[in-house]
Amino acid sequence: MIINQPPGIRHSADSVAGSRTSHSPAQARARRGLLFSEVIVAVPILGMLVALAAAGVLSYQKSRHEATARQTAAWAAAAQLERIQAGAAPDSRPPAGVLSPDVELSVGTTPGKGAWEGFQLVTVSAGIVLNDKQKVAERISGYVRTEVKP
Repeated sequence: MIINQPPGIRHSADSVAGSRTSHSPAQARARRGLLFSEVIVAVPILGMLVALAAAGVLSYQKSRHEATARQTAAWAAAAQLERIQAGAAPDSRPPAGVLSPDVELSVGTTPGKGAWEGFQLVTVSAGIVLNDKQKVAERISGYVRTEVKP
């Protein structure tokens, strides 16, 4: 018995047989060429991504090194100002081994004026020279009471 089917519907045996297609050698080579061209395009893209990532890491390391040097200079200047406020002479150096040899300290004093008369404005500058000859400096100021001699 033959059943009339609407157009476009196939029996399961027809659809399996219809889905089997054989590729010619030329079509197989074309598929391999497509994959090779994808690799040829992907390798430079990956190379650019790696280069951008490396540049970002190097930039981060440089800025981290600069921030660490700036923080070290600020601590050194603050410590020297505290030493002066505690009674050390402004031109005295910290004890040996306390301060890194890379840190350069300079101290300037100015007599206080007006309401600050009887005090000295002490300005401590600390600088560190980085590897690429860039200098990082921090400056801290504070008033110190001058000694009144009888």
